[in-house]
Amino acid sequence: AWWSKLVDAMFYLGEKWGAAYQPEELVLWTSEPVVKNFSTGWGLATRLKTGQGWKVFKRPAFNIFEMLGSLGNERLAVGGSNFGDPLRAFATRQEDGSVQILVYHIDEWDTDNASPDSQQVNLVVENLPFSDFSVQCYMIDESHSNSFTVWKSMGKPEILDPKQAELLQKRDDLEMYEPVAFEQSPGRDFKKDFKLQSNSVALFILSKGRLVTLKGGTVDVQ
Repeated sequence: AWWSKLVDAMFYLGEKWGAAYQPEELVLWTSEPVVKNFSTGWGLATRLKTGQGWKVFKRPAFNIFEMLGSLGNERLAVGGSNFGDPLRAFATRQEDGSVQILVYHIDEWDTDNASPDSQQVNLVVENLPFSDFSVQCYMIDESHSNSFTVWKSMGKPEILDPKQAELLQKRDDLEMYEPVAFEQSPGRDFKKDFKLQSNSVALFILSKGRLVTLKGGTVDVQ
C-alpha cells in the first residue's frame, strides 16, 4: 500500500504544480538489492535455500509493481476521498478502452504488515465505454499475493524442503481475489462492495467482451 500511496502522491503533487504525472513515469531509485532475505530487510524478492539449491521468490512488493504495470497511460477522474485519507483509489484507461481501478488502504502507523482489520469499500464506476465487459480483480493482502505470510505459516524456515519450496513458488505471484466475472450493464456502470484489509491493495480491470481462461493461466477476449 505504501508504493500505491507514493504513486498517488506523484499524481497529487503533479496536479498541484500543474505538471500531471502519468503512471509510466514512476521510477525507483535505490541502493538496496532487489533480492533480500525476509528477515533482513525489505526487497522485491527473497532468496532461500532449498534441496535443489537457492531459489528466488517474489515478495508482495514485487506484486504491487505488477499491478502498477497494468495501469493505462490515460488517467480518469476519481472522487469520494481526499489525498491523505487511509482509503484511496486512482484509475486509468488503456488504448483498447479497458479501465483499471487501483484501491489501497494504508495504515500510517504500520506500513510493513497487512492486517485483518478491514474497511468497507463501495466502488462505483460510471460512463464506461462498453456495456458488456469482464471483471478481473487482483488482491494483495494477508492471504493473497503474499509469499511472506505463507513463509511465516511454515515457521519461517531458512532452508525449504521440496514441498515448502513448491508451495511458496505457487503463492508468490499476483493472485486473483475471485474468478473472472462477466457483466452486462445497459447503464454502462460497474458497482462492487467489498472489504479491504489495512495495508492492502485491490486492482480491478474492466475489459470489453468476455474473458476466457486459456492454458498457461492467460486470458483472451471473445
